[in-house]
Amino acid sequence: MESTFVIKVNAIIESNLEDEKFGVNELADACHLSRSQLHRKLGELTGKSTTQYIREYRLEKALKMLKNNEATASEIAYKVGFNSPTYFNSSFSKYFGYTPGEYRVRSSLETESEVENTETPSKISKSKILTFSIVGLLVVLGVIFWQSSTTIEPETLDPIEVIATPTNDNVSIMVSVFKNLSSDPQNQYFADGIREDIISQLSKLEGVIIKSDQLPKSNLNVGSSNQSNPIKIEVDYVLNGSVQKFEDDIKVNIQLFDSNTNSLVWTSGFENKFEDIFELEKEISRQIASELDLVLGPDEIQRLEKTPTDNIEAYNLYLQGKYKMFQFKQPDFDEAIQLFYECINMDPNFALGYVGLSEWVLYNFFPNVPEAEFLRAREYINKALSIDENISDAQRVLGVISMEYEWNWNKAETAFKKALELDSNNLYAYINYAKFLRSIKGDFDSALYYLEESLKRNPVSYHAYVLSAETYFMKKDYDTAIKLAEKVLDSSDLGSWKMWAYWIQFLAYAEIGEDDKAVDLLTKSWELGIDSSYNIAPMKEAYKKSGIDGVFQFIVDLDTKNALLARNYQNAYLIAQKLAYLGKFEDAMQWIEKAYERKNSDLYQIKNDPLFNKMHNYKPFLDLLDKMGLGGYPIPIKP
Repeated sequence: MESTFVIKVNAIIESNLEDEKFGVNELADACHLSRSQLHRKLGELTGKSTTQYIREYRLEKALKMLKNNEATASEIAYKVGFNSPTYFNSSFSKYFGYTPGEYRVRSSLETESEVENTETPSKISKSKILTFSIVGLLVVLGVIFWQSSTTIEPETLDPIEVIATPTNDNVSIMVSVFKNLSSDPQNQYFADGIREDIISQLSKLEGVIIKSDQLPKSNLNVGSSNQSNPIKIEVDYVLNGSVQKFEDDIKVNIQLFDSNTNSLVWTSGFENKFEDIFELEKEISRQIASELDLVLGPDEIQRLEKTPTDNIEAYNLYLQGKYKMFQFKQPDFDEAIQLFYECINMDPNFALGYVGLSEWVLYNFFPNVPEAEFLRAREYINKALSIDENISDAQRVLGVISMEYEWNWNKAETAFKKALELDSNNLYAYINYAKFLRSIKGDFDSALYYLEESLKRNPVSYHAYVLSAETYFMKKDYDTAIKLAEKVLDSSDLGSWKMWAYWIQFLAYAEIGEDDKAVDLLTKSWELGIDSSYNIAPMKEAYKKSGIDGVFQFIVDLDTKNALLARNYQNAYLIAQKLAYLGKFEDAMQWIEKAYERKNSDLYQIKNDPLFNKMHNYKPFLDLLDKMGLGGYPIPIKP
């Protein structure tokens, strides 16, 4: 017998049955309960989540309407509160075991009592098991591997602790790295690609904040970590996944956890052919949206339905190329460019392939992209945008090219803003725009805001933490700069991020006159590298002889020597920095001019780089700023 509370809930849902916007929040308000209180109470009484209960109530009502021939399947979809007949058909089929159309065929052949039996999902599944068993006997030898894993076992997370987020208007989802359960470990690129596509799909939904990227290569565990000093991430939900690819068959398993209740909200498996991968990804995204009680508007549905290419093999090559490129190892890097070329040869209108090519050029020739290569990168990104101007990453890369190489500031800012408008979860669009704001506009507070927005979506982004520390250093808030850099040193196992963090601390302690501490931190930084460790003893000797200026001069001499190696003047900007700090303006200008001639990708930062502060009244320096379109400095008002 149903409890009084369940009867009340049913009556409320019934009175709002056709309202597609009626969901968990509305039901909680009608019951005068909080969302979590409703979830717990309904779970105790029915064993179902609130979202599941509402959806299944709608589906049971739909079945009765079909049984009574009250309307067509599409009309019934809207009558029971589904905003898409396609999604209604999918949900109906998953719950009952057949589509609404198949039900009508069945009902014409079965007796009324048999029809009534079909209303119990568990009984339906038994008939399905028989059918699948017969088919399975015919193909059992070919699918033993395919059936090897249907669930995902959550792992203990190290070193991240997921905690519930305070209530707000947005829904935040942490998407962990998807496991590759294929027998071939090289298929990790495919698991990563599906995860990125699902993130991209979910990012198109209003009110959703995706937290992802740079995460440990494991699923996330909801609840407390056993680590002594974990990074704490506030999030509403955690999405775990695994992917199997066997020949042309794809299988994806998804788990959705509620961090507020430490409970599994929903789990489901999805199977499809490789040629239908985009449909599979869209179906996963729609079901996640449904579980989170997100109402999809017409624009959001249209964005979800969009596919990047009709050529599946071109898409596969693109995923492989992107995966290889971001390994940042030369053999993989060399292979990536060939994969991108093959990708656009298969589909010359595949915009993302050109985005990949453009980024590859910028990474490969950093920090001094030769003019011919820079023009090639620009040509690729313009081609991508001519195919589809509404790709967030294409706009972001356009912004990077405009900022770092063209020095077209208006074009860069427009592109970064467009990238964020198209995808409010584009992590590196936030980072790139923050770099623009602090370096071109000198707007440190706005830059910190965008870095914070990036960290909301990627709480373990060492890049964003280091840039935040550097921005506080630019603001002359040395204590905060030191503390933020320390956060990276405590958390990161990556030597490159630690060296950068140590460098910021070195500069900060040098500015506040704690030179011994500064040299100690520089020593720790150089101990992280085999080559740099050889320079520790002579650096300390220079410090002993000439103080902190001796250290800067030692670094200048070292960088000058390195600049004569294969990539001439690759350190031109960095050498100019130290010379400016030492007050050697003429020498600094020589290296600045070399950086200018070579279009050094760091040169855009020069106006608001604190190491050049002493040159603010030096005319050749001001002329260079004018030549770059950066302008001069405001004249201080005398009291």
